[in-house]
Amino acid sequence: GLAPILNDAICLDLPHAVLAATLIPVVCRNINAKVIGCPTTKRIIQDGLSKLNPNLGHRLAGLFEAEGSLDVPKSNYNSSGSTVYPQIVFAGNSKDLPYFTRLVQILGLDSNAARLVKTPTGTAAILNVRGLIEVYLIICMLNGRLRTSRISTLERAIQWYADYTDFPPITLLPNDRSPLVSNGWFSDFSCGDSCFGIEIYNLKSGKNSGGLITNLTYQLEQSQVQRKTGMSNLPIMESINTEITLAPKVESINRSSSKKFRVRGRSRAAHIILVSYFSQFPMFNSKRLDYLDWLEAYKLRDSYKTHRTPEGVIRQQELAAGMNDSRTYFNWDHLDNLSLSDL
Repeated sequence: GLAPILNDAICLDLPHAVLAATLIPVVCRNINAKVIGCPTTKRIIQDGLSKLNPNLGHRLAGLFEAEGSLDVPKSNYNSSGSTVYPQIVFAGNSKDLPYFTRLVQILGLDSNAARLVKTPTGTAAILNVRGLIEVYLIICMLNGRLRTSRISTLERAIQWYADYTDFPPITLLPNDRSPLVSNGWFSDFSCGDSCFGIEIYNLKSGKNSGGLITNLTYQLEQSQVQRKTGMSNLPIMESINTEITLAPKVESINRSSSKKFRVRGRSRAAHIILVSYFSQFPMFNSKRLDYLDWLEAYKLRDSYKTHRTPEGVIRQQELAAGMNDSRTYFNWDHLDNLSLSDL
């Protein structure tokens, strides 16, 4: 976190950094167990607040509610007397490390404010934002853009800043009730436990017996109960199903290791909504590549009507064989020039 000292720090001019606190290692002081911002701190905060991007806020909210956490300490000191601050963690598959790296650059974070690592098993990428100012500004971006019970954790973080800093007070805003297709929240929520699939079956009966049939699916799973809040994720899954996936119902999946809700978009109506949405609010993590393969299969079906020809079936088999866990080819060119205006 940011170490408290008594003197001001030098404020760097970083117009492209959303959080505007990059490379500022120390900007605060402690008075009577409360973090009091020096003039530089207040300038950084005001500058950061003026640059907050609502579109980025929606995306961060989706990413946070899919695979993130917000750790709020009970005070600003731990049991050993060291200063502690709230921390935000964004998590994803290790394949998504390039996206997280670009996100760090867009946010203007450095190693004093954030840490980006792979887990020891190498299966996950973790972005841990721990800077006092940076977490505050991200909280401001999340505020009013969440859609689940995670809002209770955000409320505790807002109260922590009110109790232990003199930063501008944050008024907790209610969950976002706007249509899911109106912003990028669902795009980054899909960066979590979702997948695009091309299913190919052999027909065993009927006049086309022996032929092949293909189905396109979008699937999203979430834990039935939110671990941090103890509340059900059914409301948000029902909203997603009502507005986007259009399945008969939200499925309950009860495995021995976990209990989850699942929605699946398999109908042509759902496909049309998904294609329209992701063309406006594309994903930027590795699932983007799976979506583009899925989209090619969709066009074979919807635009060219060639999905049942021998060539069309072979192409769909090729696409399906290289998607999701089977993917070995990654192209990150879309991240090279990714900026706030693209979000």
